[in-house]
Amino acid sequence: MRRLRIDPEMSQRMGDCGLSRNAMVRFMVALRFDLENDDQRNCTVRHPVDSRFFLYRLAIADGMWTHRFLFLMDDSTSPDDLFIINFQHARDSD
Repeated sequence: MRRLRIDPEMSQRMGDCGLSRNAMVRFMVALRFDLENDDQRNCTVRHPVDSRFFLYRLAIADGMWTHRFLFLMDDSTSPDDLFIINFQHARDSD
């Protein structure tokens, strides 16, 4: 099982996405559970230009909004850790 490492900059950016407290808790639990417990299934979509990275998608419902995230993940730097390199966020109404 790998450990997800979230640096302070990424943590701050995630916090700035406008999720409610409840949705943020669900988001963090889903993010950690998916990536730490099933990284082999989630790392199959490699970055089209740099195969050291993989793409991971996560959507979280929050009231009338759905927050969609696309993460650029590094699983090549350490055999024990996963790092968030970058992410995109979009919010749309249900």
